[in-house]
Amino acid sequence: KLCIIQLKDFGINIDQDLFFSMFQPQRVFTFILSLVKNASMMLSYSFLIFFTIVFMLLESFSIKMKIEYLEKNGLTGLANRIDLFTEKLNHYFTLKAFTSLLTGIWISVILYIFDVPYPLLWGLGGFMLNFIPVIGSIIAAVPPVLIAFATHGYIDALWIAGWFIVINITIGNVI
Repeated sequence: KLCIIQLKDFGINIDQDLFFSMFQPQRVFTFILSLVKNASMMLSYSFLIFFTIVFMLLESFSIKMKIEYLEKNGLTGLANRIDLFTEKLNHYFTLKAFTSLLTGIWISVILYIFDVPYPLLWGLGGFMLNFIPVIGSIIAAVPPVLIAFATHGYIDALWIAGWFIVINITIGNVI
């Protein structure tokens, strides 16, 4: 009600009963609550993925000793298979980090060109979320596109959405 009273000071008259019948604070509260719940779930899953990767990388330093111990006790050829596996896994993570870095830089440059606020933050988000297969890139694109829509209009928002698609297709398929 305070906002409506302040609007009257500027000569804008709003019928309070009509406003609150259309506004329905319960729906807004329910929407915000579901948004916070989904965001917290996404954040907790991201932390789970992050810590799993960290523990895998930390374990990679001591796994060779464990494999040598197993080979001494009767499992032959395991060391070569594990070495090959860890080599391929390290190659995958290195390649994924490189492509994610390129994605983040490209996103930052495009958002800077379109004058979207905080382009480095969205580029960092694109870098981090690119590690999540399939939906990470989509999640990374939503906030900058919405901000572009709110600050510059739908034309720039469509251009930015298109650039996100071009970036992900180019880096995911070409590079």
